[in-house]
Amino acid sequence: MTGPRVCIIGWDGADWRILHPLVERGKLPHLRDLLARARRGVLLSTLPPVTAPAWSTFLTGVNPGRHGLFTWLGPLNARLERPLLNASHVRAPRLWDWLTQHGRRSLFLNVPMTYPPPADFNGVLVGGMLTPGTHVAFTSPREVRERLLAAIPDYQVDVEMQFTERDRTSPEGMRAHLDEVRRAAEQRVQAWHLLWEEYGPFDLAMIVFEGPDRIQHPLYAYAVGQPPPHPDPDWETRREWVEDTYAFLDSLLAPVLKMCEDARIFFLSDHGFGPLQWEFCANEWLAQQGWLHFKETAQLYRPLRPLAQVLKRWLPPKWFQQGKAMFTGLRALDWARTYAYSGGPMEDGIWLNVQGREPFGIVPPEQYESVRDAIISQLKEVRLPDGRPLCRGVHRREDVYHGEWVPHAADIILELNEGVRFTSLRHPQGGIFRDVLPWGQGTHRRQGVVAVAGNGVKAGVFPSPLYMEDMAPTILASMNLPIPLAHFDGRVLPDVVSNYQTGTSVEDTPRPTVAYTEEEARFIEEHLRSLGYIE
Repeated sequence: MTGPRVCIIGWDGADWRILHPLVERGKLPHLRDLLARARRGVLLSTLPPVTAPAWSTFLTGVNPGRHGLFTWLGPLNARLERPLLNASHVRAPRLWDWLTQHGRRSLFLNVPMTYPPPADFNGVLVGGMLTPGTHVAFTSPREVRERLLAAIPDYQVDVEMQFTERDRTSPEGMRAHLDEVRRAAEQRVQAWHLLWEEYGPFDLAMIVFEGPDRIQHPLYAYAVGQPPPHPDPDWETRREWVEDTYAFLDSLLAPVLKMCEDARIFFLSDHGFGPLQWEFCANEWLAQQGWLHFKETAQLYRPLRPLAQVLKRWLPPKWFQQGKAMFTGLRALDWARTYAYSGGPMEDGIWLNVQGREPFGIVPPEQYESVRDAIISQLKEVRLPDGRPLCRGVHRREDVYHGEWVPHAADIILELNEGVRFTSLRHPQGGIFRDVLPWGQGTHRRQGVVAVAGNGVKAGVFPSPLYMEDMAPTILASMNLPIPLAHFDGRVLPDVVSNYQTGTSVEDTPRPTVAYTEEEARFIEEHLRSLGYIE
């Protein structure tokens, strides 16, 4: 069977600080062989480095201000809710739109933010993260779903961490979680073979493995080989379990790469990973500075918190979250006295409560800049418990993004220092930092990985970091397609493609947005909450 011209392999959350030591110790032989003939380097994610905007930027070659996704959630609506977003909210042409226009067939398997799938797709697409289950139409063409589930009846779209989140620390819970990572990855390769055999050939084929991210969120200390302050007695044994899981993921590269022997190969991640030491309780900080006030009923949060921890084990998740929102969520704020409020975890943003925009806005538009400047100035002075600044930079949204969708971004974007995660939840004792280092968890950082191999690519190292926006134009140029440089925010990488044609932009037909049903939204929320992406 004819192989693809371009093959893209995504390891969600992969980081050189984890991969390089494993490669050097011989744990990842297939990745080692790929890197030996590749040009490799650091791939900078979006700011903040979040899966939804990062993969969308990869697919479009434009920044979030032009494609419209900044996080998992849309702006606050009249019901004091922030609706979940999906692929229908991406407002820029994606790789498959360019390929379809030029008559090229493609395969996109398990790429995040591809549900709901487009109807006018030349090839096969199987939705990835944020697909609400296999009971929905998550493939294009639709009939692929039936064939896929006939071959793999228990096919799972993602490592469903909400089913193991109650226990990933005991030996039994940790093994169950790692087994689920393996099972999902193995199913991904089974689907890869099935789709190639029955629907190929394809000019471009892309597959994403979510396993590295799902390992590193709860088990980063084991992945990087750095014990937390009080390691488990069986630390070394557990570390071997984690390393063996990476070795298993590496073994699955072999059948994927075999199908792509003559292709130009792009191996990459949407972001990297680092240790998690503290959580910055943004709403607590805003309250201490006088920018935010909680309702009087929300003051019961701290004395009731021990009871809530007990109830969490017994109450249905929906009941527990509704009760929790009364004390810690957006409904816990006294909006008549709140000038600013925090975005969610991983959003790393502060929103102003603006008149005419928020449902109960109190900041007059003419005071918007002065209030924002005052908060930015104060954030720059915040120090972590170890004395470092909280942020590498504190930015106005228009200084980070450009495009018509910038108004959908948080007003202030925090570029956090490594080791800290943003949270809107309240601190149990009223502080602004919560120490989470003993848990051994990890969190996203901008520095991801990229390696490109194939004809015309010289092995070595990219001299400077690349940007997620660079990927789409470089991939299209690798397929000898004309590149409308004025359309993309990224560039064609000269170390990968030295000569290419210029062209005109693809015709982009606006598509209606599709909302999740209540049941689907609840499933997605539970999954994102288990990852720490929403609260």
